[in-house]
Amino acid sequence: MTSYDGLKTVEKATSVAMDASDIFAVTVKKFRAVKGSRHSTHDCAVLAAATLKESGSLLWSQFRTFEDTIEGELPEAEELTYEFRKGFICSCAGRHVMVGNRKMLLSHEIEAPTKEEEKKYAGNKNAMYVVIDGVLSATFLVSYSVIPSLKKAAVDFNKTGLVLMLTSREPCLSENIASLKLGSDISSVKILADDASELMQEYRLNRSMRQENSLICSRRKKSIFMLVVSAKRLCESDKFVLMMHIAGQILAFLMLLLSVIINVPAFMSPFVIIALQLVWGALSVFLASR
Repeated sequence: MTSYDGLKTVEKATSVAMDASDIFAVTVKKFRAVKGSRHSTHDCAVLAAATLKESGSLLWSQFRTFEDTIEGELPEAEELTYEFRKGFICSCAGRHVMVGNRKMLLSHEIEAPTKEEEKKYAGNKNAMYVVIDGVLSATFLVSYSVIPSLKKAAVDFNKTGLVLMLTSREPCLSENIASLKLGSDISSVKILADDASELMQEYRLNRSMRQENSLICSRRKKSIFMLVVSAKRLCESDKFVLMMHIAGQILAFLMLLLSVIINVPAFMSPFVIIALQLVWGALSVFLASR
């Protein structure tokens, strides 16, 4: 069911909440065991894939095809937890496994590369690490990009002035990286903490928490960005048409008043004024649609 209230809600909005998966795609490269690791690259990849499978992170999309290449199924990740902007921890195949960034290693007092070493290795990408039983065992590189079909919509979204609030379980996706990829100001992007992400997930699943509105989009085409842009434009057009309508009514009233109390020529007759109103209305619709 649709209603006009949906449009008014968008008009009053100052921010929009989306999931990182609605906007970004991720690429994983150079997965390899570190020098001196007691585990092979394949074993490290199996444990990393198992950890990420139920993580809700975009990183799993890059390990999904790897699962098809191994014999049997991935081991189950037990007691999986996510540390905000750091990474994931679980018990897997009798091992204590961490998949995270340098911040995670330091927070758990695991020997980590220096910032200079990491920068030399990663370049403009983000380094991720696999730790098995407290020992750094493998590394890989991660980079994020805007989904190609959304690049133009991202530019249009930046013009709306809305703040983008992202729910995310991406250890390496920060406000700085997101704003850089979207071409927006860093102050217009906010990564929600994990507890806020859970609240947004509850909101999505609980119909009683949502208002009925007339905003519809095709999830299959990843058109959420365009939905917001179109809704915002619709609000602006609605407000513009209302102002034009009020101005037209005031002008018509004044012209009718003049035609009654003043001896005016024929072009000021009520019929001409009605015709001018029609022209005014058509002009308003044309300008709003532009």
